[in-house]
Parts: sequence; C-alpha cells; structure tokens
Amino acid sequence: MFLERLRKVVEKNPSLSEVINELHKLLIELNEELKPLAIIITGSIAKGEFVMGLSDIDIVLIINEAHRHSRFLLRVIRNINVEISIYSLDEVKKAIEIGNQFITTAINSGIVIKGLEIIEELRMHSTRYSQTQN
Repeated sequence: MFLERLRKVVEKNPSLSEVINELHKLLIELNEELKPLAIIITGSIAKGEFVMGLSDIDIVLIINEAHRHSRFLLRVIRNINVEISIYSLDEVKKAIEIGNQFITTAINSGIVIKGLEIIEELRMHSTRYSQTQN
C-alpha cells in the first residue's frame, strides 16, 4: 500500500534501501492502529539529506481527533530512531495559523505517504494564511 510512495524516499536517500521493508511494516502498523487521515515523512529524509548513523526518521500522523495517549511515539528500526508525532487535524490547522515551523515544513515539503487530498487542503490553508499575514 505505502511501498510505492516509500520508493520516493529511497530515491532521495539511497542509504535507506536496506530499511525500507521495516519502515513499510511500521507504517502499516501505525495505519491499522491509529487510522490516520494522513501520513507524512519529513525532516532530513524529505530533503534528501539522510545520513545513516546520524539522522533519524521523522513521521507526522494527522488523525481525526486529538490522540488520547501520547502525542509522540519512538520506534527503532536497525538502530535508527523513528520519531512519530501525532496531531489532530484541528491541531495542525492551528499550528499552521501560529506559524509552527515543524508543521508548516512537514505539510509543504514532506513526502506524503497517505492522505494527499488532506495535505493539499492543508497546503492551501497554509498558503492562504501566510498571505493574510504579509
């Protein structure tokens, strides 16, 4: 399901080819467990700057309602930290409006694994909001 989109990650970061299957399994687990509206891979991977042994993997999950448990999850794939940030759709919209750099960068520059339509709506929201601030 997500493997085709993950190939884009490997194109930008060839050193990740050896962990792509584990990352795929993790995304399937997160999708089944949390049922996110959208999944984005962001940070150094999205920029094509991943360095094996130094970089981590940043994932943003956008869910329908505020998460009852932790906002952050940490997993490890072959000694690579996978940092998972969980936000509700409303939290993401508010973060865009206050100029949260992590969220705006994830929305505008991240690699969308799931929920392209929602991310496109959030990108338009980000563009509209930034235009009203200038």
